[in-house]
Amino acid sequence: MDCPKCGHQSKNELLCDACGIVFAKYLKRQQAEQVAPKPIPEQVSPSRSPLKPLLALCVAIFIGIAVGKLVFSNPETLPTTVDPQSSTEQHQAIQPEPSQQSIQQTQPAPLAITAAQPTSNHKRSSLNLARNATVLIKSSWGLGSGFLLDDKGHIITNKHVVQFDSERLNEIKTQLNKLEGYIRSEKEQLDYAKSQLDQFKEHQLWDNYNQRYLQKKQRLEKYEADHAKYTLQKNNIVYSSVDLNVDITFISGEKIHTRNISLSQNYDLALITLDDTSSVPSKPIITNTNRVHQGDKVYTIGSPAGLSNTITSGIISGFRSYTNKQNRTTTIIQTDAPINPGNSGGPLVDQSGQVIGINTSILKETEGIGFALPINLVKEEFASELNLY
Repeated sequence: MDCPKCGHQSKNELLCDACGIVFAKYLKRQQAEQVAPKPIPEQVSPSRSPLKPLLALCVAIFIGIAVGKLVFSNPETLPTTVDPQSSTEQHQAIQPEPSQQSIQQTQPAPLAITAAQPTSNHKRSSLNLARNATVLIKSSWGLGSGFLLDDKGHIITNKHVVQFDSERLNEIKTQLNKLEGYIRSEKEQLDYAKSQLDQFKEHQLWDNYNQRYLQKKQRLEKYEADHAKYTLQKNNIVYSSVDLNVDITFISGEKIHTRNISLSQNYDLALITLDDTSSVPSKPIITNTNRVHQGDKVYTIGSPAGLSNTITSGIISGFRSYTNKQNRTTTIIQTDAPINPGNSGGPLVDQSGQVIGINTSILKETEGIGFALPINLVKEEFASELNLY
């Protein structure tokens, strides 16, 4: 029998000797496939919805109205910036820095009172008023900042800005001795590194020796720069008069000389009183005696490196317990707003331009950790001079 699948002439009538199919089952399957009708694919005719033209018309009308408003509406008026005057004085104020042992972390007290957020124009105007009330203070040994507290000619600053500091002088001398030792040692190591470079010029390790040499050279340059800075500070103190007298420079450029200075016995604060208030060209700054919150935005105003009326921003990072030399403890404000040499004595203000503290110090060998004395301490220390009784 011939196989219907492979065509082999099989002797077996039930299944194929070659491909092994069962003849009856194969023929039955073939008949079933011929009888079953093939599925006819369904034809889908595209239909147009009567809502599409109406929807497109609505979208076109909406876009036309929006573009018309954009083109013909009046633009908002942008606030303008008033550039402060700048100074290019060469000297920097001497800035004491609290030791890490004297500062302890305290949990922020419940600070409930917060001013409403001002508009951008109001904020800028308030900051300008605070900037205009900030002054540059030049003493015999450096520069600092201060601010006009009232219309009676009272100016607040740090004590270390106006007073000769013998302890600070000893610290500078100690630092100079250390730097001189570092410089001698680094020069010796640099000479040895240079000899290795010459010896191994053709060696495969020359790049490594050269890298070490450049690192030592950079370190020596840093030591020499620090030595020059401390030498200048030492000379400013040693060759200056120990008398309390300062020159006050206002934002208008007007200068007033005075010797009428009161010093706090407990804190790094000084009160300068002008003899003649009729010629004071600025309005006093507004003080904020309400408590403030951790995370609030603040601004430092002062004369870093002699650049008068500089404004920088940051936040209140926290509140710290600080013990002074008289073993008196108070809470001071920690901020990441820059407090550089020359900022000492300037105001730390909130977003409304109201002073909340006096920029005082930074933590040694750190960045972004500065401290300000709360403004309330001024009223405690100089209550009689300010006629607050």
